[in-house]
Amino acid sequence: MTKPRWKSRIRWTDQDQTTHDGKTYELWAHGFVADDRGNHSRHDEYFVHHVLPNGQTHPTPLSHALGTNKRRALRLAELFVLGWRNAPGSRSPEHGYRPMWRNPDGKLHPIDEVLSGAVAH
Repeated sequence: MTKPRWKSRIRWTDQDQTTHDGKTYELWAHGFVADDRGNHSRHDEYFVHHVLPNGQTHPTPLSHALGTNKRRALRLAELFVLGWRNAPGSRSPEHGYRPMWRNPDGKLHPIDEVLSGAVAH
């Protein structure tokens, strides 16, 4: 039996941009305001941004922080562009805490299963 694996459904340019349904998105790493006192994070994290018609990247991110690992952030960004959204996680004695994402149809899936390819996106 073949082990499931991630299969990308969109292409990213060398500038970390992709176009889907007529909109252009960019994966952009930057710091963010980490608390209510205006303190910034120490590490840059990746976010999805909208690219404006003039080619400039809109400064306000569309997504929440997608982490500091670019490979994982690209996969999460792809899910975001395709309509998936972060959702509250679940906790069970069997699995412990599991971060969840909601697909465009509204069904919840453990994000690690989606990123591994066990759940198709």
